[in-house]
Amino acid sequence: MGRKINSNLLKKNKYSKWSFNYVIKKREDTSFFFFKHYVIYNVLKKLFITHRLYILNCTLYQTNSIIHIFLSYLNLKKKLATKLYKIKIEETSLFIKKIFSFLSSYTKHKLNFYIIFQNLIKYSIQLKFFLNYLNTKKKMYTKLKKYDIKYKFFKNLLQIFFIIFTKSNSAQFLSNYISYICKIRIYRKSHLRFLKLFKIIIQILISSKFSIISGIKIILSGRLNGFARSRTRYLTISNMPLNTFNVKIDYGYSTSYTKNGTLGIKVWVYEKK
Repeated sequence: MGRKINSNLLKKNKYSKWSFNYVIKKREDTSFFFFKHYVIYNVLKKLFITHRLYILNCTLYQTNSIIHIFLSYLNLKKKLATKLYKIKIEETSLFIKKIFSFLSSYTKHKLNFYIIFQNLIKYSIQLKFFLNYLNTKKKMYTKLKKYDIKYKFFKNLLQIFFIIFTKSNSAQFLSNYISYICKIRIYRKSHLRFLKLFKIIIQILISSKFSIISGIKIILSGRLNGFARSRTRYLTISNMPLNTFNVKIDYGYSTSYTKNGTLGIKVWVYEKK
């Protein structure tokens, strides 16, 4: 039996640039550099998730002596009081030291590193769409007040959806956050309710002026709601042309490990031209 290949690989050079770039003298070194950058990305992702920081984009550019890293992330921690501000600065400095110690040990202290961090909350939306953004935000809070009482992560969820509808290549970002929600013990029997909530939020945001997206497809598969047998649930909103190559579609996949078993999460995002 043949194995299916992700069709987005054929669109990669047409619609988006590779996140890993490097300068080489021989073509034989391409596989080595690609694997090296892939390991760096996975370790950075795990470090950020432990501190509840979610990466949207990570681009690496390497030469013989330098590695440039650009990271755009979202911070979902609560705001601390003024007394705890000094402790927070110490934690961030230790976190940055961890990153540099890993990178220097992995490359055997032979390369210099330049890292740029971007917080997505500060640079989420353009000024010309700011009034429309505020109006839609008010509508969301008034329409979905009952969900704010049920779910503690509701405000973070709205922030993430606003970022997804304003930034490109955000399918993996959404799938990672859905896997984090499914891991929570309190909500292990309410996986199907999340899909209803996602449907209401997406329908409101697609009609807004600042949205880049024109369609989303989400698939949850596994032992949903703690049932004995595995199930699959689909959520498709607006158009999703998966068989055409002249369309930009971003794909993301992640797994969440729970007591009842593993859940597979697949996300397709259809971006406007």
